[in-house]
Amino acid sequence: MKKLGKKFLTCLFAMFIAMFVSDQAWAANLSFDPSDSVIGIGGMTDVDIVVSGLENDDLGTFDFNVNYDNSVLDFNDYTLGTGLGDISDYDALNWGDGNLGGTIHLRELSLLDDLSFQSDSFALATLSFTGIGMGNSPLSFPEDPILGDFSGDSLSANPESGNISVIPIPGSLWLLGSGLAALAGIRRKFKKRC
Repeated sequence: MKKLGKKFLTCLFAMFIAMFVSDQAWAANLSFDPSDSVIGIGGMTDVDIVVSGLENDDLGTFDFNVNYDNSVLDFNDYTLGTGLGDISDYDALNWGDGNLGGTIHLRELSLLDDLSFQSDSFALATLSFTGIGMGNSPLSFPEDPILGDFSGDSLSANPESGNISVIPIPGSLWLLGSGLAALAGIRRKFKKRC
């Protein structure tokens, strides 16, 4: 427990420094994978938030929001990746607030002493959505994401946007088409009688 407390304080200090240091050590890309998705109404999709371009550096903390259109999508849940450590093993802390109605708040802090196992690109989190209305829902980072390495150096983020399109499911289209055909047939019968 003593070791965990020391790690926690060290990482908390690193996160504090990362948030307030003006010199940026390096830049990373934040993107959605897939960047464009198409689902039917009632269909589900998972979208990864991927950090890339880390090269020889390690990511120790992140804090950002993701916006989506809650009239088109229903947010189900999120899971954090293991790139900063396993939350269930207390290797990292999940401080995100989750869904805030059209905005998802994600925040994680690694408690590991060594992050050299990280690859140059990995998923920070997976977001799960259900289509509830027809249309497009852009996925975006509304403000600059906060990213930092273990030593307290902040990094600039190059955020990219994504999109999820919700369309009628094919069965609904078939049902709609057969209903219209039936109405057209009834209309023709009435025209012949008159």
